[in-house]
Amino acid sequence: TWTDLAGHPLVVIQRRGTSLVDERRTDYSYDGLGRLVRQIDPNHGETWTIY
Repeated sequence: TWTDLAGHPLVVIQRRGTSLVDERRTDYSYDGLGRLVRQIDPNHGETWTIY
């Protein structure tokens, strides 16, 4: 499991072609390897599908 600098779990969201998986979301970030990630919200148990 990847984590951010604060130790929060991350889910990798990979690009499909030149578009983001969901361009409407604004809470993207990149991990140290340049992969697009979304932090999981532990309060809501949110998870994202890995493409």
